[in-house]
Amino acid sequence: MLPNTRHIMVDDRGWALHHRALHTISWDNEVDDRLTVMFSMEPPDLCAVPDGTPTNDALLRAAYQRQTRENNGAVLEIESVTVAGVPSLRTLFRFPHRPAPGVVYLGSLIVPFRDWSYILRVQTAERQPWSQRYVRVLEQRLTNPATVIDPATATPVDWYCPPYDAEAAPPCRDQSELPEHDAAHPNDALTRARRTLDHLIVSTRFEDRVLEQPRFVLNLA
Repeated sequence: MLPNTRHIMVDDRGWALHHRALHTISWDNEVDDRLTVMFSMEPPDLCAVPDGTPTNDALLRAAYQRQTRENNGAVLEIESVTVAGVPSLRTLFRFPHRPAPGVVYLGSLIVPFRDWSYILRVQTAERQPWSQRYVRVLEQRLTNPATVIDPATATPVDWYCPPYDAEAAPPCRDQSELPEHDAAHPNDALTRARRTLDHLIVSTRFEDRVLEQPRFVLNLA
């Protein structure tokens, strides 16, 4: 059996259909976010070593960080999750908006089986040079007397906080992008991306014949 997008159930309430095909479905919402479900007929590309040995968390995260930085992006999340009972991978990256200014947040759920996989993806955009979230969190830090300022960047010394590589240089995650700030900025592009991923994790369903197929071994802590 070779599944397709007809065998996955995604909660599309609040989304308007943009495109539908056998292996791809996409929707847009009122703020121009894009939700896409893709079926890949290729075996999952989640191995970071040549012999195809299932990767571990360090190898996989290093590979994603390398690829993201090559495109001037930043890693925000690379975590294991479970989607409809299937061990899966959650990723969230930031890239420069093209054309400038602004940034794009690209979040994905990769649901791998042995011979193919489903990818659920959300893309949101902040089209201003600096989001209100960024400005407000930075202002809060700068007005705190306890904050130590880096004279070279005029930002707090701990402003940049890459999640998996403490030595990573910008572009990388900054303090304004931590999940603890989502609640104060519910309409922010990053909050919308995280909220969509969270909802997809708990609401996505597959037909039983999909779940009966051989699984991919995902060794991610």
